[in-house]
Amino acid sequence: MPKEDGNTYSGKKAMYRNYLLILLACIATIALSTFFIRTRYMSLHMEEVTKEARGVAEYTKSRFVAYEALDLLVEQWDGAKMNESRPSGDQADYFHSNSEALLQTDVTPEEVQKMDPGMLSAYTHSNYAKLSSGINLIYQTFDVEDLYCVNYTKEGIKVLFRGDDSNENMYRLPEGDLPADLESYDELLRDSAIMSGAGRMTTLTDADGSEKLRFTLSIASTENNLFVVIWERDGSAVRKEIDSGALKISLFTGLLLMTVFIIILLMYRKHYLELLRSGIEKERSKAELDICRRIQHSQLPDTAAEFGDIDCIDVSVAVRPAREVGGDFCDCFMLGEDKFVLVIADVSDKGLPAAMFMMMAKSLIRSEMKSSASPGQVIEKVNDLLCTKNEVGMFVTVWLAVIDLRTGDCVSVNAGHENPALKKGNNWELQHYEHDAPVALFDGIPYTERRSRLSDGDILFVYTDGVTEALSRSDERFGEDRLVSGLNEGDLSSTQSLINSIFDQVDRFSDGVEQYDDIGMICFRFHSK
Repeated sequence: MPKEDGNTYSGKKAMYRNYLLILLACIATIALSTFFIRTRYMSLHMEEVTKEARGVAEYTKSRFVAYEALDLLVEQWDGAKMNESRPSGDQADYFHSNSEALLQTDVTPEEVQKMDPGMLSAYTHSNYAKLSSGINLIYQTFDVEDLYCVNYTKEGIKVLFRGDDSNENMYRLPEGDLPADLESYDELLRDSAIMSGAGRMTTLTDADGSEKLRFTLSIASTENNLFVVIWERDGSAVRKEIDSGALKISLFTGLLLMTVFIIILLMYRKHYLELLRSGIEKERSKAELDICRRIQHSQLPDTAAEFGDIDCIDVSVAVRPAREVGGDFCDCFMLGEDKFVLVIADVSDKGLPAAMFMMMAKSLIRSEMKSSASPGQVIEKVNDLLCTKNEVGMFVTVWLAVIDLRTGDCVSVNAGHENPALKKGNNWELQHYEHDAPVALFDGIPYTERRSRLSDGDILFVYTDGVTEALSRSDERFGEDRLVSGLNEGDLSSTQSLINSIFDQVDRFSDGVEQYDDIGMICFRFHSK
């Protein structure tokens, strides 16, 4: 176990805090599951009850809408003493036995008005018996406590049929009052859900605390009458059953979650210890990378200190790695009293491996330059040495130049590197020519030396591909054309100012897009001795 320090103590506090958060999340889950399970089951129950109630109402409605003389039937039912004036058998059977007679549901108001008293009584009682037996059948088939068929008029409310376990209410109007809380006629007329046939489910609470479900639906309406079916059922038992079931499920869920919680705690503790160890390793690696970054940065030449007292040299270098350390390097140094060496290179990879390969390449170039005057020979030797020691398969592009400070003669080698930019007079131009192969790809290959002459005031700008390949938010590359435009618009007051201008233009072009490649730049202004 690593030694505990301030970070370890903070990590333990975070671990215990996470323990508490997980526990609270578990408790909250149990509570929420109880609530949602109960709510969901109640919703499903109400959907089922509403569906069943609508079925009852629709079946009842289908028995009423076929009666063309419904208003006259209701008027007869209301005025007759149904249980005292039952028709005789012949009269009662007339509408079914006489083939010439109309069916009960086909009788029109005009035909009812033409009936003699005996026939009218038979018609009235037979229809009441038929509808009453239908209501009783519904009542006996479905799980309901009360089933009413009610007639609403402007004079009041009257029960036409009421569900019964027997058929005793045939030929007589049902007795018993409606519940006191039943809506008035005017309120029903204003209830679009009832009148449109959608129905309305209402939950009522009795004085004893029990719950009752009531479904109300219009089944027929005439000029003077509104017929409504009212279906009621005790909902207390179902609610208790749902509450009990939700609690049982939640308790089971809670036990399961607690088991999972314990397993998570054990796994989390193990994972935390691993994270703690890896965190210490990461901190150590970060510290080591920071040391590498500082070492790499210290390898950049301090141009002001090294060449500030040499009038003919005005040079600045800059490297900005994409990670903590990078594979781009810039170097410049004196070779004897009159020759000045410029080197810029770009390793094919990024990060620490590229930085290590870069350091090796830089050391070899410096070492070989001190023993060989020819840039081409130097690159050839460095290429052969890196090929023999290149187990990781990296390569490096190099631009190397030796400038004679007395004459301005420049001998350069371009091993697969970017095209250098040169300012002669007022405009910048890229020096396009065929490049040689990058270093460390193939051994034993020659490298071409190119000769040119710098005049007083000429500026040489070399860079790595991190400049031209910088991306914008639309995945567009910065490119060579923008580089030349940037150089022409750049601040020429000093070589460092010009490098800063290019950095600023690349940053504006990228607009916050993460830098994915290292950037290196050298700017050299020649002044003849």
